Amino acid sequence: MPDNPLLPFPVLILGDYNSVVGDSVRVTVYSGSTARGTITGTLNSDKQALLDLANSGASVQTGDILTIVETGGAIGGASITISGSNAEVSLVSAAVAFPSRSL
Repeated sequence: MPDNPLLPFPVLILGDYNSVVGDSVRVTVYSGSTARGTITGTLNSDKQALLDLANSGASVQTGDILTIVETGGAIGGASITISGSNAEVSLVSAAVAFPSRSL
């Protein structure tokens, strides 16, 4: 367990214009190269998700890195270094397009 854990640790994830309501988001906490915990959620009607890493069982401390991955109607993500008692992260995503084929 870290010397100075930050609990609870809410993360507000803000989708961008490519994000789609209902897209899955996954937040993983890294201490160095070691993954300490993961929590998942979905973007709501405002293309946002509020997740609390305390619910993942992860201990979070200043200097840890959060990686956020979005999948669904858009794919993308973000990564930040923890510097306070909460985080607000804006996703950078791209729309998912499947080429059409005609036979």
